[in-house]
Amino acid sequence: MNDSTVLPVEGAKKDLASVSYGLFQDDTFMGAVARLTAHKFKDPRTTLHVMKLSKAVSEELTCAQKCFITTLKDYAELDDSGEIKAMKDKPGTYKIKEAKVKEWQTAFNEFKSIKSSLNRKKLAFEDLDGFTVSALELDALGGLIKVEED
Repeated sequence: MNDSTVLPVEGAKKDLASVSYGLFQDDTFMGAVARLTAHKFKDPRTTLHVMKLSKAVSEELTCAQKCFITTLKDYAELDDSGEIKAMKDKPGTYKIKEAKVKEWQTAFNEFKSIKSSLNRKKLAFEDLDGFTVSALELDALGGLIKVEED
């Protein structure tokens, strides 16, 4: 074995931050990430870690949006140019083809359950000095914050 050999470390993957695509449609999660990013931490290392984690979340959000649109195009009504047709008087909405509603529900649930590793370590709970969260926010942020289990 030479110095460049990498051995798996037990629990290492557990320390990486992750999100499921369903969280990107959760106002609690998105709001908590925004509050976390805007918070002024005492330790600049925590601020840097939060900034990098926030950037990774934003990049993954972009991927999730592209994936969602691609998936949606298979089920939604499209206009003549192949773009998703908005519901009348409701910009930003879409209508699923009648014949594909059940298939869409399955595909949408599968989409929401996609989990993605952000290739960043989770934030240590003790580093979140002065940052307060509700139980709902803590649950939503669970993939980003390392909480020691009893």
